[in-house]
Amino acid sequence: MVRERSGLTNQFLHPPTAGDSLELEMKYFPIKLSTDFFTCPKKFAMVRYPIGIQTFSEIRSRNCLYVDKTQYVYDLANDMKFVFLSRPRRFGKSLLMSTFDAYFSGRKDLFQGLAIEKLEKEWG
Repeated sequence: MVRERSGLTNQFLHPPTAGDSLELEMKYFPIKLSTDFFTCPKKFAMVRYPIGIQTFSEIRSRNCLYVDKTQYVYDLANDMKFVFLSRPRRFGKSLLMSTFDAYFSGRKDLFQGLAIEKLEKEWG
């Protein structure tokens, strides 16, 4: 459905169905959207969010959603001499410290499938 209002064109799209390929002509650049973008694989259909969980080991053992930032943990631990972490409240400071605790404790089992598993050669 296309409506014109004062010389501007707005396009309202229906939700994609199987096999649809939508192309939006915008003023500055074209965007091509396919139904692959909107579908969710079955293995990601039921994702547990770690609401109220603040320890890295509990998030990993319960198979909760975790955004992999372990490459930064490796970089901070191996390349930096002094680090000052100033982050606002509710920004993951406790989770970061818990991740450092698991890393320095040598808990390799918690880091399976994460970036730090490939970076770290000597698990102590």
